Amino acid sequence: MTDSPNSRRLSPALDALEADFLARLALVRRNVSERVSPIESALERYRRALEEEGARKLSLNHSLARVTDLKLPSERAAELLLAAVKEALPEVDSSLLQKVQVNTPTTDKLIPRAVEQSGSTPEHGRNLTLEELFPYLLEACNNGKIVLVGAFAGRKKALPGVLDSAAEWIDTAQDGRSAVGNLSSRIKHGRVCALVICDRVITHKVTEPLLAAARTCGVPVGFAGQGGNAKLAEALKTIEGQLAEA
Repeated sequence: MTDSPNSRRLSPALDALEADFLARLALVRRNVSERVSPIESALERYRRALEEEGARKLSLNHSLARVTDLKLPSERAAELLLAAVKEALPEVDSSLLQKVQVNTPTTDKLIPRAVEQSGSTPEHGRNLTLEELFPYLLEACNNGKIVLVGAFAGRKKALPGVLDSAAEWIDTAQDGRSAVGNLSSRIKHGRVCALVICDRVITHKVTEPLLAAARTCGVPVGFAGQGGNAKLAEALKTIEGQLAEA
């Protein structure tokens, strides 16, 4: 079947229309890629930061290898991801971000509140008491201190209830390794009942001797990231679990 004279005349016009459409489609795809690529890169950085934190914590717990400082903490990676989203997506305006922030739990509460919220479950319409949340840790406090090591930079903290009177805060923000002093010796002599390490803000040179002493003496250890309230609450729960299993 042969083309009619009219179809032959229209063919170049159709070819040009198709070429124009494909060119415009390629431009759309390129623009989308340019907008999305920074978000994909930021998301990949966040994924690597989480993996590195997990590997670092595993190495610290089991002394698998020498642990170097984190290249990019997950909190910072999350901030970069959010910034990339805000810059690349015009659909995400300030009002939408405010809605997201309202529905996102924060960690800037007092440690007692963070412990209660992360560790309690409703029982007949009430929250569990401190004695119900941490029975083993409370008992252990009769024989030693809960020592918390991190770069707190003078920030005042308070553990819930009677745990606070058993807490000792060692701030490495100014004196670094020397601030720890004879803590390893105190652990070995049974004067420390639990150890909380803010592993995201101190180096392995500080943590390795403490972890070695804790492992040798069976002292429970919890890791609290950068020392935020929610992370400290998680560390206390981890320690309670270790004491329960001992």
